[in-house]
This record gives sequence, structure tokens and C-alpha cells, in this order.
Amino acid sequence: QDIAEDVFARYPLKKDEKQALRELSIMPAQGIAEEIYRRMSKVSPRALQELTDCLLVCKEDRTKEGYGRLTLHPVIAEAARKAFIPTMSNCHDLVEGFTQLAWEMWKKGKTENRQLELCALAFLKAFPQPVAWMARKLDTVVTFLWIQGYHEEAKEYWKKVVKAVEANYGEDHQMTAEVCLRMAAIYYSSLNEREAENWYLRGFQIIEQCKPYDRRYYFVRGVAYYK
Repeated sequence: QDIAEDVFARYPLKKDEKQALRELSIMPAQGIAEEIYRRMSKVSPRALQELTDCLLVCKEDRTKEGYGRLTLHPVIAEAARKAFIPTMSNCHDLVEGFTQLAWEMWKKGKTENRQLELCALAFLKAFPQPVAWMARKLDTVVTFLWIQGYHEEAKEYWKKVVKAVEANYGEDHQMTAEVCLRMAAIYYSSLNEREAENWYLRGFQIIEQCKPYDRRYYFVRGVAYYK
């Protein structure tokens, strides 16, 4: 920890620059296309430029527009993870930004979707314990991975989301019903109809008994009745 902090002590880093290092430290080892990162993150282009100017961030394979692939040296990435400690809470903007791009997957080519795959898998690795209030955003991440063929990874991570929601909201809450119905859909897509039926039933029973939490209540209730 002391060594990690000493690495950055000589640089007068601003909050935005620390956030960029925090976010980039959890990205795939081969880096991320700058265009994608800038669309996902709320970090300013100026902060990225400052980091590349002082060689903390490397920008490779620049295009004529000036974009490139953003990478961190492994030593810098490890130091950033120790000094700035990425969590789902302090990186939630990055995850939310990913969800906006994920909905555009149908319009993108295989190469660009591959880059998003690597980002989604990086989230699963960086945040092994999901937080309940990010469940709906994580639903998009998991759905994206499922569509891309990462079935086991998506299923195992969603189990963690269900546990987090149950622990935070309780077993008789609208959010718990919602994640149970999503768990059911994952099992149904896996052709495990018996498990799917159990989870659909559980989601139905919860939504029947709980009070509305937000405007999605009647949508979730309708899905439960339909299933």
C-alpha cells in the first residue's frame, strides 16, 4: 500500500485523473479503445491527456482522429488498484456507461462487441461481490454476456446478484422478485425448465405479497403473472 501511494506521490493528480487510473486499472490487460472508454466513463478528455502527458497512461495505435488504445503498465495498474481501490460504488458510472453501449450491440460489428465482452468480463473479475442497488445495471451486463455466449459466467454472477439483493432488500421485496424472475429466465434459456419453474414461482409469490417499490412494480407483477 505504501509503495503504491509513493508511485503517485510525485504527481499532482486531480480527482478526475485518479478516477481514470482507478477505472483503467480494472480494464483488460490489453487495454481499451479510447473511443469506447470515453463513451463509458465520465472522466474528462483533459484528465486523460494529462495522464498520457506524464506517461502514466499509454496511448497506442493512434488513429488520424487522435484516438488510440489506452493501456496501463502492469506495475502502474497494480499500484492504482492498491492506491485508489476500485469498487462497484466508486466505479458505478463506468458500469452504467457500459450498459448504454451494450444496448447498441446489434448495430456493432464483431470486433467492437468483442471489446465490450472483455470489459464486461473485467467487471465480473473486479467486482466479485456485486452491490444490490446496481442490480438493474448488472442485469444488462449479464444479459450482454449471455447473448455473447458466456452462459456459465453470466449465470454464476447473477446468483451473486440475487444473494446481494436478498441481503439488502429482504426476501419479500419487489427487487427480490425482479431478480428471481431474471434468474428464472436464465435457467429457462439454459433449457433447465424445472429450475426455471421454481424461480418463476418464487418471483410470483414474492410480488404477490410485497408492496410497490417503484413504478416498475406493475410491470414486474405482469411478467410474474404471465410466466
